[in-house]
Amino acid sequence: MADDIVTVWGGVPRIGRSPAVGDLLIGNNASTFTLGGGANNNTAISQPAIGGDNMEVTSVGGVTRYGFAGYHGAFSSHVNQTVAGAATPTLVQYEVTDLSYGVSIASNPSGPANTRIKVDYQGVYNLQFSIQVLPASANKKAYFWLKYNGSDVAWSNTEIDIKDNGTKYLAAWNFVYAMNANDWLELSWASDDGTTILSDGTPGAGLGPSIPSVIATMCLVR
Repeated sequence: MADDIVTVWGGVPRIGRSPAVGDLLIGNNASTFTLGGGANNNTAISQPAIGGDNMEVTSVGGVTRYGFAGYHGAFSSHVNQTVAGAATPTLVQYEVTDLSYGVSIASNPSGPANTRIKVDYQGVYNLQFSIQVLPASANKKAYFWLKYNGSDVAWSNTEIDIKDNGTKYLAAWNFVYAMNANDWLELSWASDDGTTILSDGTPGAGLGPSIPSVIATMCLVR
């Protein structure tokens, strides 16, 4: 026929009519395609699964778009947090949720409240944080590291040297970690001075808004 075309698939020539505008060729797991969709056929086209593959369907300007869902969370603490004791690991807590979409804070059933940053969906996540440290003694050390599902993450620790008491120090960096659905990350810290705190603060008039003791954000990157 005049509108027939020849295609080659897997080294085998195949003859069929030319697709019309709006036609879709759908693979059928047999090295061939079936004509579907468009005005010629009522074959349903299923959307990608939301969640399991981090896929999301949105509509922008009337156009349906498929892409990775932007799961994210932003959390903070507006109170002082004191280390549990000298050389005693202590979990960082968050009492404020600023943003939450697929990422949320949760409590440890046998420990402090709101220490876990939990994800609803599998993926690779970037956890970023900044913490304001206020020592009560000079020449001390503070340590910050990552915990995954309750266990310390190897080679995730960082040591901060505290030279002056009463001077605030900033701990700020990020971790990228592959997680399964319902997994969580925690930040743990310790100091050789049992009076060290994570400090909030309020600057003088005209110098900006109040300062949280902890800021943490986590976003899906893959």
